[in-house]
Amino acid sequence: MIHIGITGQSGFVGTNLSNYIQRFPQKYLLVPFEDKFFYETSLLTEFVRKCDVIVHLAAVMRSSIEGEVYRTNMDLVEKLISSMDNNQVVPNILFSSSIQDDNGSEYGMCKQDGIARFNEWALAHNTGFVALRFPNLFGPYAKPNYSSFIATFCYKLNRGEIPTVIHDNDIPLIYIGNMVKRIMRIVDEICVNKVCDIVDFTPDKVVKVTSVLETLKSFQQAIANNEKLICTNEFDRNLYNTFKSYINYTL
Repeated sequence: MIHIGITGQSGFVGTNLSNYIQRFPQKYLLVPFEDKFFYETSLLTEFVRKCDVIVHLAAVMRSSIEGEVYRTNMDLVEKLISSMDNNQVVPNILFSSSIQDDNGSEYGMCKQDGIARFNEWALAHNTGFVALRFPNLFGPYAKPNYSSFIATFCYKLNRGEIPTVIHDNDIPLIYIGNMVKRIMRIVDEICVNKVCDIVDFTPDKVVKVTSVLETLKSFQQAIANNEKLICTNEFDRNLYNTFKSYINYTL
């Protein structure tokens, strides 16, 4: 049985990954984690000692204070490494990043430096490390007005608001359910092969922002008219399920 700990367990990706892990109790055991563990040495010690694999998702994405995003996220990396070293444990590490981590932002820079730090540590301790570079994520119950424009659009349309398209870019998108399955395949592999790698997740589809908005508007219209909606492909089905999850969503 593989014991898996997830930092950022209560977030969008963490919640979906936790739910998936708990569907297979004969194969995986979810090690509980709370954000306060980073600030209580005994709790972080207990956590790292229990884990065969740590999926490090916890991160600050934005701040009004210059430098805080970088400092905070690198501090989380160092706290994990210090705790593992102090307790002489060498779990395999999966670390979330973005395919846009080279865009020059504080968030991107701390992800690149975090990858380098974990990779150095894993090589020194003969354990596995994989950096997970995600495209844009979407799926039910992602937090609106945060990191997913689809979550924001779904939330606003379900409240009769009109979303604004600021940049009509081509966006690589991956559905959370598909991403979680791919993460778990990496978990299975890293426990056997102790690989050190960077994995760029292939998007389900690359689509313009306005195209997504028009599709969501068609869902809105169909539901308002009580029409039966037939989605002809997996991407649209996932988008529709995402849209419906915001009908009664509250912030």
